[in-house]
Amino acid sequence: MKLSIITILTGLLTSSTVFADEIPLSTSSALQNQWTGFYAGMNVGRGQADATMEFSGAGWWDFFGVGGVTNFDAGGASFGLQAGYNHQFSNNIVAGIEASYNTSSISQTIPSQFFPALDTFNVEVKNYWTVAGRLGYVMNKALVYGSAGFAGASVSSTAFDVTRSDTSVVDHTGVVMGVGFEYMVNPTLIFGLDYKHMDLGSKTHLSNLSTCGVCSVGDNRNVNVTVDTLSATVKFKF
Repeated sequence: MKLSIITILTGLLTSSTVFADEIPLSTSSALQNQWTGFYAGMNVGRGQADATMEFSGAGWWDFFGVGGVTNFDAGGASFGLQAGYNHQFSNNIVAGIEASYNTSSISQTIPSQFFPALDTFNVEVKNYWTVAGRLGYVMNKALVYGSAGFAGASVSSTAFDVTRSDTSVVDHTGVVMGVGFEYMVNPTLIFGLDYKHMDLGSKTHLSNLSTCGVCSVGDNRNVNVTVDTLSATVKFKF
């Protein structure tokens, strides 16, 4: 599943317009401040990771120097928790901050381009976190927002053949940007849809010489990862 930013934005804006048309406007102080406060909740969704793996060269897994880049289009489910704080201003602007932690099954295994009949390569995003500021606009019970901040993930890269495997797990860090839509069912319950794009950068994954046996420093690999997620959220305001 390749997530489309344009499709997501169109859906969010269309949903917010429909909800806004159905909600009568009010100038009461209760409605003006209904989004202010702390909240916590959970999310479930789908993630897609674009990743590349490039060996250092002259190693076991790249045929002793052939080289080349392996491209991954990994997908999987995600589940997590989030918490944050919003402040609603008198002009219907909402500003806040939110932190999240998620586990995921975003993974793909593909044949090696060097020995496709014998070797396979795998990339997996095992978990990820975000800390982001949010800025949005309120239409009474509906909120449309954008977000930006920092992100990190635990990324695993593995090379297999019929006799051995070589796995490295590295913490990647980077930035996150996103958009979202939320609807306040009642003063304590909020449902939403959230899209995030995380650029987690490139890190060197060191070969595990103790398990691979014949591996060398040439089997170290640079792994570059970006992740897109689309999640349904439920939040409890208190």
